[in-house]
Amino acid sequence: MKNNSFDFIFIHGWGFDKFIWYNISNLLIKEKFCSSVFCIDLNFFSKGKDEKFKSRTTKKTIVVTHSYGLHWFLKNKIECEGLINLFGSPDFTAYQVESKKKKLLLKKMIKNFKNNPEKVLQDFYSKCNFKFDKSSINYENLLNALNYLDEDKLEREFFKIKFKIMSYYLLDDPIFTPSEEKIQKLKKENHKIEFIKNEDHLFPMNQPKKTLNFIKKFIQTKYVDR
Repeated sequence: MKNNSFDFIFIHGWGFDKFIWYNISNLLIKEKFCSSVFCIDLNFFSKGKDEKFKSRTTKKTIVVTHSYGLHWFLKNKIECEGLINLFGSPDFTAYQVESKKKKLLLKKMIKNFKNNPEKVLQDFYSKCNFKFDKSSINYENLLNALNYLDEDKLEREFFKIKFKIMSYYLLDDPIFTPSEEKIQKLKKENHKIEFIKNEDHLFPMNQPKKTLNFIKKFIQTKYVDR
């Protein structure tokens, strides 16, 4: 391992796979502060089950999550030195604007997914301005993840975290539209929050240089103990 360098683990959001991290991974691995990069795949488009996390973490591990990736991270109780959370929440609907409406929309999405999963994915990708062509989907894993987003309340797990957290939220995100007032309730001594005027839910894939800057900011400030 390079001196003063970190191992990075990336966890993608619902409806995608680890490919969303390829652009940022290729940039990150060239940085002196990066020792290794590992992208977890949640098997939304493969035959494998969404298995429990087999620890790859070290004392120098930083995890980067995207949307549902935070939910998965919290359920698996992953220990690390720092967490960069992109658009994720310990309760998917409770911290959004019009949370009751978002709860009903999520339940409708689950119902529709059971009848026509391809149509639900197509509508989801349309909101993300993304064309995604997969010959097969892992129906069980995708549906389970939607149910977890609907049912799980992970604030307790979130507030137990003692390592440093940096969260970013897009004010115009069509998938997770944050309520600034509600999100601020997640703030604590080891958790800093920034809001960005942007609507690109696939920000880490489409804007890898800016995402790299988020990571550099986390590393270069004294927010992560060196």
